[in-house]
Amino acid sequence: MSQRAQHKFNSTQLIKKIVPSLAANWLAPLLIYNWLHGAVASDTAALAISACVPVVWVIATMLRTRRVDWIGVMGIAGLSVALVLSMLTGGGSLPLKLYHPLITGTIGLAFAGSALAKKPLLLTVLRAAKMGHTARFADPAVHRKLTTFSLLLGLGLILDAALHVVLAFMLTTGAFLVVSRCVTVGLLLLLLAARWSLGRKPVR
Repeated sequence: MSQRAQHKFNSTQLIKKIVPSLAANWLAPLLIYNWLHGAVASDTAALAISACVPVVWVIATMLRTRRVDWIGVMGIAGLSVALVLSMLTGGGSLPLKLYHPLITGTIGLAFAGSALAKKPLLLTVLRAAKMGHTARFADPAVHRKLTTFSLLLGLGLILDAALHVVLAFMLTTGAFLVVSRCVTVGLLLLLLAARWSLGRKPVR
């Protein structure tokens, strides 16, 4: 298979994985929250129930692939802690709004830190996902590109987390769910534009 065909195949496989994941982690919780809002005792209850959808998705995916999704496991652990904190603080929804950006920020720090250490975490991710040609990863120019994008990705995730925290304190739960997703989509588009720009530069 040629390099171009391999890249197209990898992109197709990535899209097939991302679309169902976005539906389970983004769209379904929002729809379920809006459906339950007003039908259950509180915003917190509706938010907690809607947050269980990604948990079911992660568990089902791990059982199907027989592989541990460590980010998913972090999300489940974060949700569990958030639920406990919510109960201990009188049933407020704030812990349920904050656990996700805290995880996102932690991952962002890991990516940014790896780039500053010249050991891009993105390289590890690509190797684990068996994406790209392994031989090219040894190329110093490719390594520099992965380092640069690891830094951009890390900073993007940190910014996304910071904005989510601000929005969590400023907005109602329903507004937060909508606006926070719009913020994330905007940042993702910027990161994709940066990735496209880096990809256009010739590797020397």
